[in-house]
Amino acid sequence: MKDYLINIWSSGNFDKLTEEEMGFFFNDFGAWVKDLEDSERLVTRHRIAGNFKHAAMNENEPQINSTPFHGGENGLSGVFIIKAENENDAMELARTCPPVKYLSDVAEVVELAR
Repeated sequence: MKDYLINIWSSGNFDKLTEEEMGFFFNDFGAWVKDLEDSERLVTRHRIAGNFKHAAMNENEPQINSTPFHGGENGLSGVFIIKAENENDAMELARTCPPVKYLSDVAEVVELAR
């Protein structure tokens, strides 16, 4: 199996969920993570703790920005490193991730080199 990084990019829709939808979301999310753990496919996961910064060069000068890198108002909300047979397998796991299913968040999948 290969390691894949799944970045979850927030759509900003979490606050739009009803209380009942939040219940479904958290139950489904817990079951999704438990399934990854039970199948020994979850390497690690992290929620983004708050604001983040990125460094870039601007006219040969390093510049630190606190806006999301992609330019939108919402940014990276979580990351997972999983084990998958291949890219299609990793994409299927990402597609079933509750933030993607419930919130229309975007899951970016990247194979990691060893």
